[in-house]
Amino acid sequence: MNSHDAIDQLRDAMKVRNYSDSTASNYTRLVNGFFEFVKGQPTGQTFPEYVKAYILRLRYFKRPTWSASSVNLCRDAIAFFAANVMNPPVSLKDIPRMKEPKALPEPMTTEEIQTIFAHENNRKHLLMLQVAYYGCVRLGDLMRMKVKDVRFDRGLIHIIQGKGKKDRLIPFPDCIHDVMKAHITGLNSDDYVFTPSGSKNPYPKRTIQKIAENACRRAEIVGRWNIHRFRHTGATHLVQNGVNLRIIQDILGHASPKTTMLYTRVAASDISNMRNVLVEATKVS
Repeated sequence: MNSHDAIDQLRDAMKVRNYSDSTASNYTRLVNGFFEFVKGQPTGQTFPEYVKAYILRLRYFKRPTWSASSVNLCRDAIAFFAANVMNPPVSLKDIPRMKEPKALPEPMTTEEIQTIFAHENNRKHLLMLQVAYYGCVRLGDLMRMKVKDVRFDRGLIHIIQGKGKKDRLIPFPDCIHDVMKAHITGLNSDDYVFTPSGSKNPYPKRTIQKIAENACRRAEIVGRWNIHRFRHTGATHLVQNGVNLRIIQDILGHASPKTTMLYTRVAASDISNMRNVLVEATKVS
């Protein structure tokens, strides 16, 4: 089986399992890169040996080196190919996934969010950032959001086929209803909510990231400038305001409550507020 046939079979294997277009694109790209690597390697090695050599190259020798999470995604793509396309199937269970650093999200303060909103003069861009924050949405959710998904009567937005092909409902606060109504006036129900002027296609990912980056720069926000930070910030502020973690899990679309629990660790104000508790407890009256 040549590499072209193998990639075609890989695509078919993902289609019958209803994998998302994004996952299919990533897996085919990563497996194709692995094939290119194998072409330059000595013959006589086993498939797992090639995989191990490739993973080590990506993490330690390629310039620039790949992060552990990127290497793990590549390993998962090759493992899927080995188990579902190769005949006979090959197991990569003896090649462990790399341990990934557990970096905490960088939420902004409520004051910083207010400053960003105050400095954004483009009403469409402001609305996009507000939906990202209030709804704790992912970049892909913003791109795919359609007019019919906005439920003014219930104060909700229906996210259709989000990450993991899961539907969910997110909060849509009253304070931006009028702005949203004005924004979508004249659009059809199947039109995308956020599009460049004169286009029916959704904003590209890079454009949305640039909008978030420019907004954060104008407000002089420290740290990473990306749209995902608005999601992290919204989730953290929900925790700080006492919203039930089960509800936050549903809003974020997390499969496991363990993922949502991460936001209890970044709710820094809770930790800050109890910094003097032990001092007060040990004071001599």
